[in-house]
Amino acid sequence: MSYGWESKLKETDGGQFRTTHWSVILAAAQPGSTNADAALAALCQAYWYPLYVFVLGCSKSTEEAKDLTQAFFAQLLSKRFLEAVNPTAGRFRNFLLTSAKNFLADDRARREALKRGGAYEIVSLDDTSWANECLDKLVDHATPEKGYERQWALTLLDRAMSRLREEYTSSGRGQLFETLKRFLLEKKPTPHTAIAEGLGINTSTVGVAIYRLRQRFREVLRQEVAQTVDNNNDDEVQAELSYLLSALAG
Repeated sequence: MSYGWESKLKETDGGQFRTTHWSVILAAAQPGSTNADAALAALCQAYWYPLYVFVLGCSKSTEEAKDLTQAFFAQLLSKRFLEAVNPTAGRFRNFLLTSAKNFLADDRARREALKRGGAYEIVSLDDTSWANECLDKLVDHATPEKGYERQWALTLLDRAMSRLREEYTSSGRGQLFETLKRFLLEKKPTPHTAIAEGLGINTSTVGVAIYRLRQRFREVLRQEVAQTVDNNNDDEVQAELSYLLSALAG
């Protein structure tokens, strides 16, 4: 799969990224961290799906996978995996996957008391439609790790896209975003002339708007990726961006 913004991802935007997933985890590891606990719960919810894809590939059934994934995140929320966290190690993605592997290797009897997530329910277990979707996706991957990596990349793209949508909507350009977002993902999108007619603007304006949308998307995606690595190391950010593209390429 090819994306219109791929060739630009290796450009450094020179920005500084101060808020990372590591900062949320380190804050949550401190006693009495009520606000950080809620932030950690939100972080777990955001990355529940990639982990579920991995666990599903290691499980005998969707029900077992759901229980194990909920139990893993319940223990993460209870701070069990936070004691040995070392953000200088690099990638939050690797920390999460390694922790999950260690969890699956432990005694599974613990999950019965923890699988519903304590004070937080990471996702609803009543809706099973997404479970079937996961099974379909796993068919295309040789290992659970590959399924996890691709879904991780897609999750970061989705987070970046959601942020961009919010930015455009809050500035009164929601229709423009919904019309032009296809240029971020499609190899052969609608011709500029047709877009211009639909928006009531000239073709040259469409071209400028697409350029700005792509540029901002690259910036937002880079910021999302930067939150998952050491924010003081631009090489780590760039390496993770390169990984993201390779994971999407399959």
